[in-house]
Amino acid sequence: MKRRMLTICLTTALTLSACLSPGSPAVERLGVANAELNYFSSFHIDDPFAVVIAGAIAEYEATSGNRVNIIWNGGESAEEVRARHESGVRVDIWDGDIEFQMRQNAELMLDLTNLYDRSYTLLGNQSMSDIINPFLWNFAGQMSRRFAPEDSPDVLLTVPFAPYNVAFVYNQAMFASAGIANPPRTWEEFLAVCELLNARGFMPLSGQMQPNLAYGYYLARTMGTDWVEELMHNPSMWTDPAVFRMATHFERLIRAGSVSRHESRAHPGPHAILNDSVAMWLMRTSDIRKLVESHDPGTTFGAFNFPRLEEERGDLDSLVGETPQGTFATMHGAHGFFISADTRYADYAFEMIVTVFSPNFDQQLSVETSTVPFAADIPWPPEIRGIERSFREIGAWLPYGGGTMSNPFTQYRADVGFRRMIHDRAPAREFITAMMRE
Repeated sequence: MKRRMLTICLTTALTLSACLSPGSPAVERLGVANAELNYFSSFHIDDPFAVVIAGAIAEYEATSGNRVNIIWNGGESAEEVRARHESGVRVDIWDGDIEFQMRQNAELMLDLTNLYDRSYTLLGNQSMSDIINPFLWNFAGQMSRRFAPEDSPDVLLTVPFAPYNVAFVYNQAMFASAGIANPPRTWEEFLAVCELLNARGFMPLSGQMQPNLAYGYYLARTMGTDWVEELMHNPSMWTDPAVFRMATHFERLIRAGSVSRHESRAHPGPHAILNDSVAMWLMRTSDIRKLVESHDPGTTFGAFNFPRLEEERGDLDSLVGETPQGTFATMHGAHGFFISADTRYADYAFEMIVTVFSPNFDQQLSVETSTVPFAADIPWPPEIRGIERSFREIGAWLPYGGGTMSNPFTQYRADVGFRRMIHDRAPAREFITAMMRE
């Protein structure tokens, strides 16, 4: 029923968007400019994010007199955004993962600082900087400073939304049934939790994961992301004791029967949950809606950060900076809107974004996608309130994959080998030997 309602909403929103010409009558216009904006989206047209955003854009068109041409790309593509800019195709607004987009396209982005500070009627005469969730505000500033061109370090390049934390998401009812009152904080506690879940008849951990989120997390936390990036370019480094410790830790977990092996191998990740006895998933928290859709109504989920390891680098704590209360170095991030530095319609583009995050659409977006709202005063959906603790504990930022994505060819080979450990119970030494080959 929920999927059907989303489809109906999308059809209505797209029809309204198509029918409202710049001259169409509207109640309480924002200011008629007859401008035409081009918005390049990473979402697929029937994605729940797209459904809500399309509805907000339809309202923006009705109240502004402007028109928004939406290109639903259906996938993350920093390269395509750049290609469109370089070919002369006008892109006024686009969205995508903040880390991925800023790594490649930061110099194409407009500094939004002044637009953030303006007051907007749709926000009750408050500014975007007044209402934004502090986590999103800190992350947007941190990433903007990290990736901005050297001559403009003090900028804000994105309007972030749908924040995520790569963590162990768990079924709260299963944890309670197994007598687990608190999520584990160390690797030894994690192993003990797996034993309790096994004893209660649950499968502790889904094997349908993105492999580099497992081995990359472990290695980044113990050796640092610079070391991991070097590892991905140097086959001889796979003989390092750190790699052996990582592989044997996971081998023991797998051989203890704590990782499922019979879920779909074709599409790793939490996108096709085939085993309803699974208690935990290593995943991005922004993907929880896939779990929500595959479980009974009322099922709630918690999350805990990748446990501390005995050999973890102590200097990671010194990298915290933006969030001094954080206790775990984590892979975390967010999606974001970006406005082109060469747009003629910066004000109108930002007003469109403001409409998306006005209270009604912000809450709708959060509910339909099971993600954290943009505004600090919008309540989180009940099925994800249990993940809030994992966000409060976020400290130092680790890039997605922990540095493993610096060499896609090596990452692919490592992913294949790690899946063999999970699904075929291949020994750790076989995984390491395969990675040592040129």
